Amino acid sequence: MRDSLHPSSSSIESRLSADGPIILPALLLCDFGHLDDEIGRLEAAGAKALHLDVMDGLFVPQLTYGLVVVEAVRRAATVPIEVHMMVERPDESAIQYARAGADIVTVHIEGLAKTKKTLAAIEATGSQAHLAISPGTPVSHVEPFLDDCSGVLVMSVEPGFGGQAFQASAIEKIEKLQEIRT
Repeated sequence: MRDSLHPSSSSIESRLSADGPIILPALLLCDFGHLDDEIGRLEAAGAKALHLDVMDGLFVPQLTYGLVVVEAVRRAATVPIEVHMMVERPDESAIQYARAGADIVTVHIEGLAKTKKTLAAIEATGSQAHLAISPGTPVSHVEPFLDDCSGVLVMSVEPGFGGQAFQASAIEKIEKLQEIRT
């Protein structure tokens, strides 16, 4: 059941469709003391959606923000919000982030215990469920679940740290996923 927090899936897809690449700015380094202003500037610059990296300090060494920040971003933003969960066992917390206002919840296949159940539970909230795969994870790990999710995030760097060199193996994974899709 779709709630008032989430636009319809077709609305999300229309906002994110374009002739070229879509850039989702990450809010990791924004000034949270001026969150409304930061989001307003990003939207005014043409951001089609916003990306929030949720890290638990376990799946990746970094620790970022939680539900309260997602709720605040939802109140301030008019564009869709993607929450990328780099957390151990996201099976239960993913639903909480969807309910907090994430339009897209991306969970790493490497951390899931009950993949189909978790993806279905995310979708049941009205959010889109996406899977993410880390550089060392083969596409075959997500292939059985492609019909259960709305998208796949192929990581071209190890999750958790910025400033890393691009790993070309991501291109091969994208090509493989495209082959499977067609």
